[in-house]
Amino acid sequence: KRVAAGEFNVSSNYTGQVRLTFVSTKLEKVEKAANKSEAISAYLEIYNNQVASRDARVNAAYNISTIYFEMGEPNQTYQWIEKSWSIMSRSEKQRNASSFYAMAKDFFGRRQFDRALTIYEKILVDNCSKKIALNEGLYGEIVYLEISQKNYSSAYTNLEKYRNCGISSGTVNSLRSDLLADLIISEEIGKFNEYYRNYENDLSMTS
Repeated sequence: KRVAAGEFNVSSNYTGQVRLTFVSTKLEKVEKAANKSEAISAYLEIYNNQVASRDARVNAAYNISTIYFEMGEPNQTYQWIEKSWSIMSRSEKQRNASSFYAMAKDFFGRRQFDRALTIYEKILVDNCSKKIALNEGLYGEIVYLEISQKNYSSAYTNLEKYRNCGISSGTVNSLRSDLLADLIISEEIGKFNEYYRNYENDLSMTS
């Protein structure tokens, strides 16, 4: 720890060797772990020690979240998703998008909708410019969740905010129609009239 903090005047090569030795030792501990709890403890040693490199800490945080997910521990899973997300680069988040999506779907299944929605949006934001196939599903999940919870203003905002993330016009207009239909059912006539005026030209083109 004192070497990593720069307290001693040693070469960068030596510091790198110290980091590598530390992480390698802890990863051996993970491999020998008799159960998931022991594996988490080993990863925690990496995450909490400044001797470990940033990449090693990112990997440790992400692996902790996946282990908790496998253990069916939603609170710990979400906590470590947040921790890993906070130190990941955009490319690392993009690379792990499918795994985070699976975790978000699990939160949805547990009816922890706020958590699911938060993760869906994070994934979509980080992949918006790439316009990957996953974006269309994420877009639909976000809007449907908002509509189902009667968060109409948020549903409207997200419909427009994320529609340029590679979303087809057919999907956009289908979700707009779903929002309008739900507004009628909920007798939100003021919002229906406001949103319909904004959608009218696009929807008339698909009818």
